[in-house]
Amino acid sequence: MTTLSIDKAISMAESLASSGNTATAMDLYKKVLQYFPDHKEAKQGVANLSLLNKVDPSTPPPQTLQRLANLFNKGEKQELAEQASLVAKQFPHSFMAWIFFGAANMGLGKIEIAESNFRRACELNPLYPDAHNSLGIALKTQNKPDEAITAYDKAISIKPDYAEAHYNKAIALSQKGEVDEAIKAYVKALSLKPDYIDAYMNLGTLFSGKGQQENALKAYQSVLKI
Repeated sequence: MTTLSIDKAISMAESLASSGNTATAMDLYKKVLQYFPDHKEAKQGVANLSLLNKVDPSTPPPQTLQRLANLFNKGEKQELAEQASLVAKQFPHSFMAWIFFGAANMGLGKIEIAESNFRRACELNPLYPDAHNSLGIALKTQNKPDEAITAYDKAISIKPDYAEAHYNKAIALSQKGEVDEAIKAYVKALSLKPDYIDAYMNLGTLFSGKGQQENALKAYQSVLKI
């Protein structure tokens, strides 16, 4: 390796490490050390990455998850899918990587793949309510209301005040035609989140369908007040 190629390899390794691709960065540092065993930057890079892996080899660096979160917030679905896929492969036991991967696939319309991603996240962290709620959404989207309700109930059992899970459960119950139970779920969601406009709108629609126009009007008036 020439001095120029070594400098380039070190620079590339540092960039990979900062972006969360620690495995490839480690390979580059070790490659440099094969030729120059006393190379200061390469030795320090190996030491830093080794320390990071000792902390928790199953968890991506915070900056890596933040990068995925930024892509999610910007709505860059394809880029998120590509990056989350890489992180999930590098850190297969990171439930957050699988959640971001599932969110990307949901956004891209790849619902079955998203379901698989969310199931993996649930397996890795059974006590994370968002994973079960997201799984429920993927199942509901595939017209599997019974399985979706099971997922929402799991999320609610972990976090009883999870308004969004109660709301999503109401939608799944409506899919099944269980209107009265759906109304109860919407009411529960609203007790936890009084400004939940979508819940009021859907509740009004259900009341109207049951011929309860006065209750429907109250729900719609609540929307206007908010």
